[in-house]
Amino acid sequence: MTLDLKNFYLNTPLTRFEYMRIPINIIPTDIIDHYNLQPLVTNGHVMVEIQKGIYGLPQAGILANDLLNTRLAAGGYNPAPHTPGLYIHQTRKTSFTLWVDDFGVKYTKQEDANHLISLLENHYEMTVDWSGTKYLGLTLKWDYANSTVDMSMPGYIQRALERFQHPYPSRPQHSPHSWTPPKYGTEAQITSDTPESPPASTDQIKRLQQIIGVLLFYARVVDNTLLVTLGTIASEQSKATEKTIKAITHLLNYCATHPDATVRFHASNMIFHITSDASYLTASGARSRLGGYFFMSDPLPRSPPDPDDPPPAFNGPVLVNSSIIQPVLSSAAEAELAALFYNAKDGCMLRNTLEDIRHGTPATCHANTIG
Repeated sequence: MTLDLKNFYLNTPLTRFEYMRIPINIIPTDIIDHYNLQPLVTNGHVMVEIQKGIYGLPQAGILANDLLNTRLAAGGYNPAPHTPGLYIHQTRKTSFTLWVDDFGVKYTKQEDANHLISLLENHYEMTVDWSGTKYLGLTLKWDYANSTVDMSMPGYIQRALERFQHPYPSRPQHSPHSWTPPKYGTEAQITSDTPESPPASTDQIKRLQQIIGVLLFYARVVDNTLLVTLGTIASEQSKATEKTIKAITHLLNYCATHPDATVRFHASNMIFHITSDASYLTASGARSRLGGYFFMSDPLPRSPPDPDDPPPAFNGPVLVNSSIIQPVLSSAAEAELAALFYNAKDGCMLRNTLEDIRHGTPATCHANTIG
């Protein structure tokens, strides 16, 4: 179930009144006449006393959130100890994530769902979606018969292509980045020997940064195949060249060819697993790249795991890491160890979230390095 509060920022009492000057020439005549504002005009302006939250007021968000937290606490809903945006009921098996005024609710009994709804209806107008198919721009397709849920963002890429006026490629592009032919033999070089490309213009760099911002959310949520290329381009954006512009065009062609990615989650025993990997000296400046795939699956045959045991069945990821390791490492083994370190740090955060939702997981996450 999802909930959406209406006029969330409005009507929140201010602890201290604010004041604002409004030029009279921007106020419609019918509003001036209706409220008899003409006698209140001084030096071409009307002074306004703000007693409740309004859009554009810097503190409106925090005040509205504080008031919402107070009202939720009165009903027994409190923030989770370690996970921002996650709320747990003290006695009921109800939990929800909160993003500004959007709720994604998990409940086990109709009575528990009605309890939350009635609590909020005492203070807010809101819409209720019992199907839980729309949340924060995501489309969730629940298949209870097959115990799966598909997560996607239909139309997101199409709107992005229209915004940046990128035409559909004349030939389908099935790779997010260009292919670098391998060089065999003892004289092979790891770094590129391509001549330096001319710098991009200011307008090209601005457009490049906008594209990265738009695609990054989509890549993190539903299409992790974009992450490596986006990370590489983002590391070059401040000093972008014509080569960087060609790379982002190549990526947009890939997005246009494969516009609607979908992540499928299968029901499992919800045991937390991490698959970690690293690539050595494959990023600019003789740096390496780490990768991490975090997912929930079934338990391993033995604990502690044996190297000969088959890996757990892959599931839709709850997190995918793909970033450049900033220090220059001296061996592939160091790159693998650094990847394990960074992935373990993120794993601790997700383990805390599992504890917050009262779902314990074995003491040791399964970390499998492929390489």
